[in-house]
Amino acid sequence: MSNKRWLFLAIAFLGAFAFIFSMQAAPPLIPAITDQFGLTHTQAAGIMLFVALPGIFLSIPAGLLTDRHGCKKLCCAGLVLVCLGNFLTALSPSFHLLEGSRFIVGIGGAILYSATPSLIFQWFSGKEAGLALGIWALNLPLATVMAFNLLNRAGLAYGWRYSFWIAGALALVVLIISAVFTAEKRAGRKSYSLAPLRIGSIWILAAVWAAFNMAILSLTTWGKTLFIDMNIPPIRADFLAGLVMMVTLITPLTGYIADRIGRRRILILISAIGVMLCLAFLPIAGEQLMIPLIILGLFTALTPPSLFALPPELIGPENTGQGFGVLNTAQNFAVLIGPLIVGRVLDSTQSDPAAFFTMASFAVLAIIFTLLLKAR
Repeated sequence: MSNKRWLFLAIAFLGAFAFIFSMQAAPPLIPAITDQFGLTHTQAAGIMLFVALPGIFLSIPAGLLTDRHGCKKLCCAGLVLVCLGNFLTALSPSFHLLEGSRFIVGIGGAILYSATPSLIFQWFSGKEAGLALGIWALNLPLATVMAFNLLNRAGLAYGWRYSFWIAGALALVVLIISAVFTAEKRAGRKSYSLAPLRIGSIWILAAVWAAFNMAILSLTTWGKTLFIDMNIPPIRADFLAGLVMMVTLITPLTGYIADRIGRRRILILISAIGVMLCLAFLPIAGEQLMIPLIILGLFTALTPPSLFALPPELIGPENTGQGFGVLNTAQNFAVLIGPLIVGRVLDSTQSDPAAFFTMASFAVLAIIFTLLLKAR
């Protein structure tokens, strides 16, 4: 059975991929949805807000359920909700029903982001864990790139609802694969335990992850706006804003490096320092923006495999679901807070350097929390 661990890694990857693909289906379609329902920009923001909110409040309970009932049941439950939410989005006759449908997708995502990495830790450990987690971490950049390129074209050709039918169909296929092929070493335990949540190190790790995501996601959110302000043509600004995500496709390599080195805390610290320096340098990079952005992507790719390998070390492998529930809570908090703070800075200062320095300050927080972290 251990020879099938790469199949289970693929299933874990596809489960997370199905959710991110569904979440990122919306941004390219916001103009069309806004026109159909006559929305303001603030109302249109709810399309993403309602997907992110469940991750803040439900990720830890989902992790607890994963540790109690096993990964397979929770993965399938999450995929059912993602599939259902997408189909209801495609059928929504009003914007309020569409928001509710996106909320269902978000609940499924909160479950999947707690359950899928737990499945990986059942089959990979030691010097294979970083590589496996590096492959799993590809779900975010790969799903984002594919959703932005494929679903936008499908929406333009056939209407925005067609894109959500595609996302729902993908989740349905992954659900069938997960239900048929997933196997576990640990199928759950007999009692609930909140003891892992009283271990301070897992919350410090979550603070590192939140601060790191606040820096990077603020750049991907506001990058195009800031680059256009720097007199960069819109098409090139689009490319530059997504360049960091494209470079992070090397996370399997950085995971392999982390396995060989074994000093995951040091790699996270190097990553945070590099991110801080690159973000601080962007306002004075001039026409050479591509070089610091590529370097920024390389530093960014160091963190996920190293950080994702630490919850079993900090709170025990039997509590991995709760550990990733805490991390997913932190990531969704960062999705909401980081870009909001940078947006407020832009509104109040009208200064692009101030926005970049705010992002760099988030990386400074990541450095501080990493120094406080007691981990290998």
